[in-house]
Amino acid sequence: MTIDTFAELLNVFVDKQNEVLLSQDIKHPTSIGAMYEGLSEKILKASIFKGIDLRVIKNSFIKGCKTEFDVMIVEGEGEQLPFAERYIYPASQVLAVVQVKKNLYAADLRDSFTNLQFIIDQYRDVEPEQWMNKMFVDAVKGVIGKSPGAKTRGHLNGYEEMVWHTLRCESFLPLRIVMGYNGFASEYNFRKLFVDYLKQNMSTEEKRVAGFGPNNYPNLIICDEFSMIKMDGMPFISRLDEDNWWTFYATSHYNKMRFLIESLWTRLSYKFQLPSEIFGEDLQKEPATVFLRMKYEKKDFGEGWALDYWDIKDKNLKSNSEPEEWEPVAIDSAQYVIITELGRKGRLNWVHDEGLSMLVMREGYQSAEEFVKKLCDTGLVGCEGEEIYLLTEQCTCVCAEGQWYAADAKDNRLMNWSLKRKGKL
Repeated sequence: MTIDTFAELLNVFVDKQNEVLLSQDIKHPTSIGAMYEGLSEKILKASIFKGIDLRVIKNSFIKGCKTEFDVMIVEGEGEQLPFAERYIYPASQVLAVVQVKKNLYAADLRDSFTNLQFIIDQYRDVEPEQWMNKMFVDAVKGVIGKSPGAKTRGHLNGYEEMVWHTLRCESFLPLRIVMGYNGFASEYNFRKLFVDYLKQNMSTEEKRVAGFGPNNYPNLIICDEFSMIKMDGMPFISRLDEDNWWTFYATSHYNKMRFLIESLWTRLSYKFQLPSEIFGEDLQKEPATVFLRMKYEKKDFGEGWALDYWDIKDKNLKSNSEPEEWEPVAIDSAQYVIITELGRKGRLNWVHDEGLSMLVMREGYQSAEEFVKKLCDTGLVGCEGEEIYLLTEQCTCVCAEGQWYAADAKDNRLMNWSLKRKGKL
């Protein structure tokens, strides 16, 4: 079963079970909460793979943290509380933390955000594992467009360096999810409510408010049919723009379970080296609309993350509903030559390489600088000072109907695209 089929079945199951729970004539808040926590537990148990020592537990704790979390995915055994089906787990054994709400309106959203907001404090002393380092490397390449080693070599600007540190922290934090089963009638209202909440908690000259940097936001917030997704490259990606703004949050009304499953399976695939086949053909990109962006800035009263948001009309949000077909990056002949050369040599000095300068001028570029910028815009190549290099693990170029394309062939996506284009899928 592919991830798309599984997510669709799970989405139908969730909607039907939510209808069942809504029909129950129960007014007791604790009992209502227990039912929805039980449903969330069932969803997560269905979403993890057999043969891996993972467990889904309810109403338990991360060691050193006083907050009781509704549902957690943990690895191995923890400390069971006396006479209770509740546990305490070290931070290093917690892979995902889920806050569950029957309804997700203003007060519920604030409560859920607050419960997950400072979980980062429990992970300051956690030693990153190898799989976390790999996830971090891929995230830096996708979001910043440079190798993580660019920081050591002094080739990150101040804005990029703060995002670098943010992604480093993201890589060893657990997946943090808010699951609200009922709530807003529109994606627009969902976004507006969250922006209103953030506006109330922005730092000013008169007051400083902590806890609203990128690391403090959940990876995923689900409210009825709508989702807010963190674009930190784990797995969903938004790259820094030319002005160093990072659109780190997006929203969608596409299949909510698709975002949940892809977020969870991505982490599991890094940790347990699961095959890329679990993601199926992986030839569709989920529709999502830009929402929040941040940039680290220094003000007269201090420094911190400046926040901006995209105020998009409801009709435009509704129109972004269909997945896009994935395809490799279309490249021109000059880009093909240089990408191939980078595959052979590793790095090229684009300033002093006369062959490169002659090639790009012959192919119609005004300068080597223009060429390098467009080459880096493909997301396949990074640039540090006078050197360019591949960001991919297995960059592969293919020619289809006279057009060159390139992509990282570390998984089966490029092969699936080529086979589908030839009519074999």
